[in-house]
Amino acid sequence: MSAVSSSIPNWTALPPLRLRGVETGLVESLDHYALRMADTCGITRPVLVSLLRRSKGLPADGQHSQYLSSWTGPRSDYLKLLEPLAEKSGQSDLFRGTFHNVAEVLGRGGLASRTGRESRRRWCPRCYLDWDDEYSYEPLAWAFNMLAACPIHNVFLEGACRNCGREQSFNRNYSSRRSCMGCDRPLGGKGEVAPLIGEQSWIDARLVRFSHFVARLDESIERATYDVFLTAMLERQEAGEVFPPAIRQYVNEQLRTRKLRASIPTITQYLNICAFQGTEIEDLLLAPREAAAMPLFGWGEDFGRVRFGRRILAPKLLEIGACMEALLADPSIRLLPMGLLSRHFGLWGDVVRDNFPDTHRMYVERHAAQMGEFTRVYERAAFECAFHMLDHCKDKGISAATVKKICASVAALTNVSPSTAVECVKAVVLLHKTRRRINLRDS
Repeated sequence: MSAVSSSIPNWTALPPLRLRGVETGLVESLDHYALRMADTCGITRPVLVSLLRRSKGLPADGQHSQYLSSWTGPRSDYLKLLEPLAEKSGQSDLFRGTFHNVAEVLGRGGLASRTGRESRRRWCPRCYLDWDDEYSYEPLAWAFNMLAACPIHNVFLEGACRNCGREQSFNRNYSSRRSCMGCDRPLGGKGEVAPLIGEQSWIDARLVRFSHFVARLDESIERATYDVFLTAMLERQEAGEVFPPAIRQYVNEQLRTRKLRASIPTITQYLNICAFQGTEIEDLLLAPREAAAMPLFGWGEDFGRVRFGRRILAPKLLEIGACMEALLADPSIRLLPMGLLSRHFGLWGDVVRDNFPDTHRMYVERHAAQMGEFTRVYERAAFECAFHMLDHCKDKGISAATVKKICASVAALTNVSPSTAVECVKAVVLLHKTRRRINLRDS
């Protein structure tokens, strides 16, 4: 049974509300369950969070609940809320409204989570229009950012108010959640019918099926299970099978980073692997060696990547995508390390890779080729020095004379050659100009 299951007393400190949708597979998210619980108790959710954290001997900080992943995971402190909530409500199955049992094998990329990622809340307008407090709920499946349509009403999910365009907070309380934070107009409506065909139809079906699978899992899936799949894929590659670039890059990257336990597959990567193998995500996790077998009808080199057409990208993701393309287009500059570039935008590297796989691959390959005798320590120092100096003068304008002075200072302070300093500074200047152009265009 789940790690969060424990002896449940007959008397409970919180109302024994049941998690909705468990029997259907389209289960209520724990995020929404906590909103209902707080509303039933006549308190705000931050107050509920403070009570739950205090019961575990933790500081009573209600801000730990402001994102969907704070409740559902994976790879966050969701257990600090899930465990006491299950105990205080007497409901041992609350883990089914989370990604708890796949937390070891599912990364955060592709899931609604926090600032810097695809962070907007989404909903089905028909679900909100037909809302019934006795039965309705927000399902865990809405956490998938590439899910295009509501699996019940077959209308596109929405991420902003149709009246004023305002995006909505994850932390909006239960009673006012279905009204806009800006104009207070209802967020419910008939919605736009989703005539899903081709890839998007396949994507939505896989995501809903995976959501059902997660809700019905009784035991956690260990990371070693997924390693079996990776090892089997590597054996195929070493036996001479030629994987297409998208799959070859993925397998090699996962095998490299799993030794450091620095990377966990995202839902985006699972979908690409399943499309290539002709299998389901749950088959890959439950029978990894069989799922890694050569498919009957192989794609060969013709396989591309799954296109997520209805995915809504956060502004910072759009910016970093444009900046990577601008940097790659100029052969005279030195590319920043991907980790430093991602951090500059406040993003995780795996999120950048998932959203711009081809651009990311070209960027990483060119960066590796440019290294030579230039060590990573000196490279990072030169770029960070350039960032620091340019940040102080960008509001005044970046003239040619200013750039020349900064290049000389970077070379002197970081012990790199003058030519290397010029390459680094030019890259940071181009980065600033590209971001400024995007912001002016969108303003």
